[in-house]
Amino acid sequence: MIILMFGPPQSGKGSLGRRISRSLEVPYFAAGEEIRKRLREDPAWFQGRYSMEMHDRGEFCPPEMVRDLVFDLIV
Repeated sequence: MIILMFGPPQSGKGSLGRRISRSLEVPYFAAGEEIRKRLREDPAWFQGRYSMEMHDRGEFCPPEMVRDLVFDLIV
């Protein structure tokens, strides 16, 4: 089962996602949290294509990098 939640910052995606995860007993994954963690722990992974400065300006991480990050975590 995969449930995708979209919304602006602070709209409740994380709070609701965690509740749904517990209720349905399925894993919870937040791409934004994982991107920030990777930026702190291994910024070289982004190969200069995304940075904490870009994140702080509200720029989106390139979609293919989000895809690769998700695959890294679930495979």
